[in-house]
Amino acid sequence: MKAPDFRTINEHAFDVLSRRYVNKRGRLNSSSHLVQRFSQLVGNFPNPVLLEIGVGSGFMLRYFSGKGVRTVGIDISYKMIEAAMRNSPYTEYIHDDFLSHEFTAGSFSGVFADAVLYLFPKDKIDQVFDKVYKILQRRGYFCLSVPVFDKPSQEVVKRGVGRSQILEYRVKYTLEEFIKILYNSRFKVVRQSLTEYEDTQGGASIRLNNLLTK
Repeated sequence: MKAPDFRTINEHAFDVLSRRYVNKRGRLNSSSHLVQRFSQLVGNFPNPVLLEIGVGSGFMLRYFSGKGVRTVGIDISYKMIEAAMRNSPYTEYIHDDFLSHEFTAGSFSGVFADAVLYLFPKDKIDQVFDKVYKILQRRGYFCLSVPVFDKPSQEVVKRGVGRSQILEYRVKYTLEEFIKILYNSRFKVVRQSLTEYEDTQGGASIRLNNLLTK
């Protein structure tokens, strides 16, 4: 059976979902202490540059820009980029798949990925970590969060109802599974925490938050 084309599916999904982000006002979540520490550490680099994988509403890019960091955002959905531009107009934006895009090694002081790594196929997650490691400067930082679940899965799911339904490709990791991925990577764990959040269906879910360094 042919594997689903995760990029095509998610590009379309977030083109549609981008409408929800146009007027979205972000805020630091329950892992804000970790994000603040990440921002401080990245800001200590001379001429710091930060990459966000998946631009969201642009709120976090604006937050980091306000800390004196030059920001770059990459997203497979151009409509998401258009939405993010409203909140963070001075960010440099790249419309491409993170794994496909050619970055120069050592380009960034920090990489930020909030609830986006689960959108990459499970067999590519090690490539994601390897690429982040490559594009970070020496002693650069990687800040990420990922939802974790009781049971693992890899599937195309339907979001919305009726004619407004869209397909989204996502991977569900267990806590133990994702921690193993972290410790098999070349990164060193600086801080790690679990936080509870409300998912899109209004239920309570868990996120694993990590601050890593090269």
